[in-house]
Amino acid sequence: MDRDNINSYTGRCFAHFIFERVVSNHDEFLIIKDSPQTFTEKRVNRETVTWYLKSRYNVIVQDHHRHVIAKNYIGGKQDD
Repeated sequence: MDRDNINSYTGRCFAHFIFERVVSNHDEFLIIKDSPQTFTEKRVNRETVTWYLKSRYNVIVQDHHRHVIAKNYIGGKQDD
């Protein structure tokens, strides 16, 4: 999948979750988008983000500059 598509409005629209890595602690992530309204907390740990990356949900993980650092498939097509 093209990185430009992930950074686009459409790519972010179709994501179920968007996590942003915390600058001061690289094992902690802010929840930017939670479409299924799964979480009650605003922060999650690395293990939780890894689990969601392996799940059926469309997930984007970004740094504080909004650069994509990890993703799973977006829009129903998986990268090989």
